[in-house]
Amino acid sequence: MINGLDLLKSRSLKEKLDFSAIEESYTVLIPPILKVFLNSFEWDKILVDGKEFHYYPELSGGEVTFPFTDGIEGSLKSTVNSSDEEIINRKLILIATNRYGFYVGTLDEERDKILTKTKSTEGSFKVVADNIFEFLRGITDNLSDVADTEEEFRQFMLSLGYEDDDLEDEIDDWKNYRGI
Repeated sequence: MINGLDLLKSRSLKEKLDFSAIEESYTVLIPPILKVFLNSFEWDKILVDGKEFHYYPELSGGEVTFPFTDGIEGSLKSTVNSSDEEIINRKLILIATNRYGFYVGTLDEERDKILTKTKSTEGSFKVVADNIFEFLRGITDNLSDVADTEEEFRQFMLSLGYEDDDLEDEIDDWKNYRGI
């Protein structure tokens, strides 16, 4: 299983990002915890290619990808070029994609929080993590590790909409994985 910081490459101590130039260019203030993260890790250089990832605290959006090979600037371009006025007005920075996207808040009480769109037609967002580090703790390539008991895994899979033979197949796979 690969998750969290295992996915990232540390940034060289010699390499420093020029946040003031980036912020001026995109008229977005990058929040403080995100700055620490970006200075510490090359998040745009995921060490595992071809893997599927999930954010298991919020599975409804499906698989998670990290689309920007050009780092924070790619994310900021996505923000300023978005067709979603709410993203532009709230100056949300896209950091990962799934059906709804994961964004870092930059303003007021949303600063450094990780948000995702809700299924609501009103286009509202909800907070799913307090910061980028907490968000990464929830990223995994193996959903089988989300439960410790068969019943816990059954309830988890039911919450995802599995039922009947599909549910039982998933539980059998989980038991084989766990050696039960």
